[in-house]
Amino acid sequence: GPGLTPLMAAAGVGRERMRGGSGYSRGNHIEALKIFIEHGGDVNQAGPGGRRAIHGATYLADKEIINLLVEHGADLDAKDWYGQTPMSMASGDPGLFTRRAGPNNTADNSLREEFPVRDDLIEIFISYGASPYDGPIADRSGR
Repeated sequence: GPGLTPLMAAAGVGRERMRGGSGYSRGNHIEALKIFIEHGGDVNQAGPGGRRAIHGATYLADKEIINLLVEHGADLDAKDWYGQTPMSMASGDPGLFTRRAGPNNTADNSLREEFPVRDDLIEIFISYGASPYDGPIADRSGR
């Protein structure tokens, strides 16, 4: 599958399991990200699970990184292998995209958890021209 680039890692892709836990420290991630972008790093390159840098930054709810990525052309409509966009993530994954199978029936457990609704991120995405989430709403009654 597609590899994880340093730019994606700096933006938060691959650090899913650390959110809110002991492992995530913003540290110099924003500075590293600026350097990768300055040197031509592709902010829209797809990595593991089809995720882009903007997916990682959204997952970590890092507004400074989100702003930096979007200002350098990050695609707010980018979908990962499961159909997840930054807006659907910020909207609390109402379509339960994280429960879907990916290509060749692959599963991705790294994002299989409840996403909190993040009105602050939704507001940022809308300010950059993204549309509010209008995709499928999954029936959660069976869980």
